[in-house]
Amino acid sequence: MQVAIIYAVINDMLDDIPVDGIREFERSLVEYIENSARNIIDEISKTGDLGEETERKLINAIEETKKGFNYSEP
Repeated sequence: MQVAIIYAVINDMLDDIPVDGIREFERSLVEYIENSARNIIDEISKTGDLGEETERKLINAIEETKKGFNYSEP
């Protein structure tokens, strides 16, 4: 699962989320992937690679998670 959050960070996909909200977003992303896009992790685990199709699926998972993400300040 670390691949997903690292990918999001290094590709500037989380620039609009406050630093304090990154952990909460990470939990939401992991939950989304486990429940709705398990094939992303299965494919990365199987091949050890982030192919083009898997990358597209990962980008979609990140974007979908962001749509439903509501950061609540501590």
